[in-house]
Amino acid sequence: MSSRLFQEVRERRVVWRTPSPRSAPATATPGSSACTAAPRKTGSDPRVIDTVLLKPAGISEEEVAAAKNQVKGQMVLDLEDPGMRLMRLGTRALFGERIIALNEGLKKVEAVSAVEVTDLAQEILSGPAVDVVVGPQR
Repeated sequence: MSSRLFQEVRERRVVWRTPSPRSAPATATPGSSACTAAPRKTGSDPRVIDTVLLKPAGISEEEVAAAKNQVKGQMVLDLEDPGMRLMRLGTRALFGERIIALNEGLKKVEAVSAVEVTDLAQEILSGPAVDVVVGPQR
């Protein structure tokens, strides 16, 4: 809920009831979904989502640092959940990836730069987009 998308759509514009950006593994297509109790407000508001998602050039070192702290914290917390531990190990085994220790993973996350995040975001978000609307529309 602290993402740029959530802040812009929900907190600043108070348009969508529950925006929920969804991250995706490298083999899938990233996307976002939103729903509203006020269909009359859906006309131009998907463009707000596009605007937020398509301007990754402004990613600051502070935003990247906050994201890295969140990821590292989640990595540590996931180790306390046996199901998450097994999911992590199973996924890596399924895709033939090397299983890495927590310290190595934390170092890899810490090594990510704002430039790398911006480059990847531009690469991912520069592809074609598809809009799907369920329900009445004009």
